[in-house]
Amino acid sequence: ATPRGFLRIDRLFCKPKMSGMLDIFASFSSEIFDVVCAAKTELLLFCLAFAAHHCLFGSAFPRVTKGCREPNRRDERKQVDRNAAAGKIATVDIDDGESDVPPLDGDDAQAMRGLAAAHQRSDHRGVLRLWTSLKKSDQVPAKILAQVVEAMQRFKKDSASIIGEVKGYLKRNPALCNIEYVNRLLEPLAKSLDVEVVFGVVSTLACLDLSPNAGTYEVLIQMHFTTRSFNEVVGLDEDMRSRDITPSRRASFALLKTRLQVGHLDKALQHFREVGDAFRDLRTTASSAPRHIAAQLVELGCREHRIATVLEVLEEQRVQLTTEMVNAMLGEGVRTRDQRLLHHLEQLSASQGVPKTGHTFGLLLRSHGNDLTRMEELLKEMEASGVDGISEVTPIVLSACTGLGDSTSADQLCKMLCPEQVAQVPALMSLIRFYAEAGQPEKACELYEAHMAGCGRTFADTKRRTLIDTRSEKAIVAAALQCGRRDIAGSLLEAMPSDTAKHIAMIRHCAARGSLNEAMQAFQALEASGADLTHSLWNTALDACVECRDLKRAEELMRRMESAGVADAVSFNTLIKAHLRREHYGRARDIMDDMRKAGCTPNHVTYNEFINALVRSERDSRRGQDAVWEVVEEMKASGVRPNRITCSIILKSLRAKSPFGDVMRTMELTDTMDEPMDEVLLSSVVEACVRVGKSNLLVQKL
Repeated sequence: ATPRGFLRIDRLFCKPKMSGMLDIFASFSSEIFDVVCAAKTELLLFCLAFAAHHCLFGSAFPRVTKGCREPNRRDERKQVDRNAAAGKIATVDIDDGESDVPPLDGDDAQAMRGLAAAHQRSDHRGVLRLWTSLKKSDQVPAKILAQVVEAMQRFKKDSASIIGEVKGYLKRNPALCNIEYVNRLLEPLAKSLDVEVVFGVVSTLACLDLSPNAGTYEVLIQMHFTTRSFNEVVGLDEDMRSRDITPSRRASFALLKTRLQVGHLDKALQHFREVGDAFRDLRTTASSAPRHIAAQLVELGCREHRIATVLEVLEEQRVQLTTEMVNAMLGEGVRTRDQRLLHHLEQLSASQGVPKTGHTFGLLLRSHGNDLTRMEELLKEMEASGVDGISEVTPIVLSACTGLGDSTSADQLCKMLCPEQVAQVPALMSLIRFYAEAGQPEKACELYEAHMAGCGRTFADTKRRTLIDTRSEKAIVAAALQCGRRDIAGSLLEAMPSDTAKHIAMIRHCAARGSLNEAMQAFQALEASGADLTHSLWNTALDACVECRDLKRAEELMRRMESAGVADAVSFNTLIKAHLRREHYGRARDIMDDMRKAGCTPNHVTYNEFINALVRSERDSRRGQDAVWEVVEEMKASGVRPNRITCSIILKSLRAKSPFGDVMRTMELTDTMDEPMDEVLLSSVVEACVRVGKSNLLVQKL
């Protein structure tokens, strides 16, 4: 009974335990299901990617076949050794770790092949290990020895050790010790630009009873030229010449470049003769180096003003000239005015058929500046050849025409102008100015009308119109006014109605030339075009009348200005100045009264003009001095205090015989100014005190 009871109790306790485990499993399964549901998109994408990879590339898991294994490093190196023994150069890429290549004793050829294979795969440690078995051989080629030197350099061995190794081998093998062997050794070493090692090997030549030859110098020259050590190259050249060694073609080419760099023309010409075959036809050569070097030679000759010597060598070598070379030599001939050289160069370039550019024709025209016939021939040749260089030759031709007083060549230039080319507008403007200033206004207007009068309808026309400079506009307007072509002058003025500064400059330009008619015609054309006539334009026209000393026109214009209500203080002062110049003091006083009636108060300029005119006209008379002080008092009464200009004018009127009262009044006047005394006024005070002999007044003033 007892065991059964035990069993029942055990079953009672086991049931709850099993039930809890089931709950835990159910909960865990539920969590896993939730995770799967949350990551269903990622899982689906993974499955699709796996299926796609399987379809494209087969099984995703590589199959390992029994009996097959991957090759290891030892197998690769054994294969390399077999290739080396069979006379093949290894091409397997092995990293630069510790080499397993064993030193091969006995078979020198096999060791050399192994060394070459190790060098090809950059196994420098293997190269040095194989060299230990080869250094006793007397059949090592120069190429192999150079590879050994390179391996030693890669291992950062010092230059003395490398040089000692090479020197020791050469001494042990006198059979190999010839200059050709050393040159073959030096060639790869020089390419590494290790100058110390190269010269260490060269220094051993004397110990080996060897002398450098042309090949040795070629290697050294190329090395120093690569590093741009031009002084070293020059030294090697001189040493080679002292040994009576003729440089090779390649060395001569490097020496030529060096001499051009350092500016040794004679030596450069000598080397040029040695490599002259490379410069026979510079126009068809495939390389640009000969063309560039020949141009440098010509440039050096121009710089040293020995272009005739260079040209003689070029002819001697029958070198085909280029346009750039001809232009450079023509430019030097024009600068030195060597007519013989210019004539010879012109004939030589013509015989060789050198193409001419606009710059070439410009230089040729400059060289024939006094020969109008030859200039016309060159212009005809330029037109026939279709060279577009009129902008370059126009200033040269017009300068010659101005100097000789002949416009024949200028007329020929006009025929060569192309109305469609915007780039020729500056040349056109130069021609128009030439005709306007040469007294041929009709020709200037015809030229403008033929090429520029219709501009403004298209973009190209607008661009051509904007290229007309201010100087050309003035010349065109002046020419148009001279020959009565107001339509041209009006069209130009209408094109710039708001440009007051240009209009003022144009009127002043005509007045400065003494041509009042042109100035007034320009003003009238502006007035007829409906432009806004500002006070400045009216005053400029009035000033033009005064400058040209035409008081009648000035008075007429002033009356028009008063009627139009544009007369201001500047206008009245200008007319007062004109009458004071002619000492019309009464008329000047009347104008001052008219000025007050017009509501314009006389200012400093008005009174200073009166004072200056009185001082100038009656400097030594008492009446003149009294009149000056009357104007000063009137000036003060009008509320216009004297300024620096007023004091300076009166100070300059003082003389040694001037009354002491005038001197003191003048000094007191300088103290009543509102403006501070500047350097100019102080200088006038000093000069006045010295002239009147009153230095004590100067001390008080200072």
